[in-house]
Parts: sequence; C-alpha cells; structure tokens
Amino acid sequence: MNEKIFHRAMSYVDDDIVENFLENKSKREMKVLPLRKSRIFLKWGAVAAVFCLVCATSVVMLLNFPNNSTTPTVPATSSSTVASSDTATPNSTEPTFTLPVPIDEIIWYENKGGASSDSAWMEWNGMKLSYDLENAIYRIEKGYESKQYLAIQIRYGEGEQLDRYVYEGKGYAEHQEELKAWNQLKSKYYSLANEADKLKYGELLYTEGLPDGTKWTKEHYDERVAYYGEEFLSEFIVDGVYLVQKLGLAFRENEARIEKKEKMFIDLIQSFHKDSPPEIAEAFSQYAVTVKNDIVFLFITLSDFKTINIENKEDYVFALATRAAYDGYIETPDVPVFDDSVTGFAYEKIKFASFSGNWVSPIDEIDVIFLLNEMMDEWKWNGDYFDFCFEYDGKLTEDDFSNMQYFKIYQDNYLGDLPEMVVRVKFKDINLEAFKELSNREEITRIIIYGPLIAVPD
Repeated sequence: MNEKIFHRAMSYVDDDIVENFLENKSKREMKVLPLRKSRIFLKWGAVAAVFCLVCATSVVMLLNFPNNSTTPTVPATSSSTVASSDTATPNSTEPTFTLPVPIDEIIWYENKGGASSDSAWMEWNGMKLSYDLENAIYRIEKGYESKQYLAIQIRYGEGEQLDRYVYEGKGYAEHQEELKAWNQLKSKYYSLANEADKLKYGELLYTEGLPDGTKWTKEHYDERVAYYGEEFLSEFIVDGVYLVQKLGLAFRENEARIEKKEKMFIDLIQSFHKDSPPEIAEAFSQYAVTVKNDIVFLFITLSDFKTINIENKEDYVFALATRAAYDGYIETPDVPVFDDSVTGFAYEKIKFASFSGNWVSPIDEIDVIFLLNEMMDEWKWNGDYFDFCFEYDGKLTEDDFSNMQYFKIYQDNYLGDLPEMVVRVKFKDINLEAFKELSNREEITRIIIYGPLIAVPD
C-alpha cells in the first residue's frame, strides 16, 4: 500500500470517533494545530541534513541578517582611505572595532540581497569553505585580485556544539532521536496497514493458509511479528480482529507530533545561531573579528587564513561575507502579506521546499498561507519570486496556468516519471485563487514551492 493510498484510507476514519478520542484523552502528547507563532526562516542553508534518515537531511542555515522588523538606516560609507569602524554606545565597555584596512580594500561577496552563498561547501586546509570564498582565494593566488583582505563570515557547522545545544529542555541530538523514533513508528503503521488483514489470522497464515489462498512461510511470519513486536501488534489486533480505526487514530497522532517537531527545528536552529556568535568570536579573538547583526565577521589576509591557528577548525563553516550584511542595510522588495480569506486548498498535495531538498508540509489550509508568508519574508533577502512546480498525471498546457500571472514557465521532469510544469511567479503577482484552483485539479498530483525554507528533515 503506497503512501497516497494509505493517507486516503486514513481519511475514511469517522471524524466523530476522532473528535471524541481527542476530547477525552486528557494527557495527549500534542495537538494537531498549526504553529502560528511568528518566526523568521533561517538564512543559513541546511545544517547538514538533519543527520541520516532524518539525520541525513539537510538543514537550512540562512542567518545572515538581523531579525529587525524595520530596515536599518543606511550607514554612511565612503570610498575614501579612512577605515570604517563599529560605533560603541556611550555606556558600552566594549572596545570599538576598527577594520584593518579601508572597507573598499576588502573582498566581499557581491550580492545585493545580502546573503552569503552557502548552498554547497568544500574542504580546504582542514576547513569547510563556501565555493565563493574558495573562488576569492583562487583569484588572489592567480593574481586576478589585487585586494588581500577577505571578509569572512563564520558559523558553527554540524558537530558537538549543535548536538549538545539545549532547546525546550532537550539537546538537539535528543530531539533528533525522538524524531527518528517517530518516523520509524510511521513506517510500522504503513506496513501494518498493509499486513494486518493477514496477521490477524495468526498461525493459520503459515499452517493452513487463508481463505483467499494466501500462505506465508513460518520464517516470514516470524520475521514480520518480530519486526512489529508482540506489544505493538496487540494494540491493533485483538482476538483476531483488526482495529483499523484505532490504527488510523494512532497514525494521525504520530503524524501531528512529527509535524510539530519538524517545525520546532526552525526555532531551534535560529536560536542556536543567534546564541553562538559571541562564543565563536571569542575563539577567533586573536584576529580581526567582530559580531554585527548576529553574524561573526573575520577580516584576514589569505596568508594568515592559510595558517590560522584555531582549535577544532573542522567545527566551523567559513563563507565570503557580504558588505550588505555587515553594513546592516539591504534593499528588499515589497512583500505582500496574505490573510486567511482564501480557503479550499488541497493542502495534502503541497510541500514547501528549499533548493537543497529540505521540505515541510502544511498541516491544514491556513498553514498554506502561513508558510507562504514566512517564506516570502525570508526569501526577500535574495529575490522576489517563487517557483511553483506542478507535477501532473495527464495532459496540461501552459494555458492551464495562465491565471498564475507567471513571468516564466517551462516543463521539466525533475521530480520523477511524471511531467512537471515549473511556474515562476513574483511575490506581488501570486494569485491565491488561481493557486487554490490548480491545487484541486485532479490531474495535478503534487505541488512543490521552492524557496530558502528551513532546517527540517525530509
């Protein structure tokens, strides 16, 4: 039984049973509710793939900007030879940081949006570097670049610092283990939904066989029972009766807590990267380093960077920093904020995904709007559009997507065997009614909205 069929079967569970069950269970582990808390999606790409199974999923780490609700004032920067510096507050005991050379003599990552490029990394001298930083190093070594100082943005990568980071009373690694266990339980539910009608016969399944002719070997029967465990099976098969509605309820509760845990990782990773800069700056204190806008900036020559003397260099990730992030000013497009007035989305078909492959599914119609708003607010630092990718089974043409008000559209076969129509739409042109209608088209089987997204597992 594939995932689509199983979800459909679970939807047949009587809603009255579900409501009574949820109302009477006084100590539920969680509620099936969308997270409405405002959060900023992380600006640093994937924290290395939420570690296999879930551990092997990428995490999005896009913490390049302050979480201010207003755009900071543009600082006065000039191209003169006077070095720029951070201004200390009158009562501050912190020393004023001064750049080692004038700001225009430093190599920055050129991106008007302000985000460092961090979608891929390479190993260099025992350190993890962004490709843009490696390219800057190459230009210096080849004599194509006369400037000698690099502006480098530092953060923690995957490792002990993240694993032991405590959030909501548990370390990151503990949260990962919980999520891994719940996903394993999800696999058991899927399997049992396919096998319970046979396993309910017990030993008859391998001794005499079933009325429909099905007969297992004893070895296969023992292997499947061992996989589920007697205690697990006894919850859903009682006296030869398969309790399909109870399995449906258990499945839906498990799905809800998985969704909640996945979304919690957004806040966890954001909190981790907001808390860690002072500790990172302390580790690099012997060099020209400062923290601005919750980002650690290192200014260093290539020769010094090659011989940098830091413990546990492998714990850090180094990217070429942007001047916009350092100045604290980024020109961003106007971003609409959608309300909940449009309803009726086929939200089960929809996934919100980062370009590195991480995804999160909306848990209801309102969550579709919530995630759209959050992704637009994040992605404005790098662009002003989304790619809506519609996978379909049947025949569709570009005319079927005309109401989406796209500025680019093309067919692709990226997702698999079924064709896919990629529709690129500016934030300001998103038509929720058109999107809703397309989501309910029978021919359209899946919709993936690509943006920077978050640190959540597949």
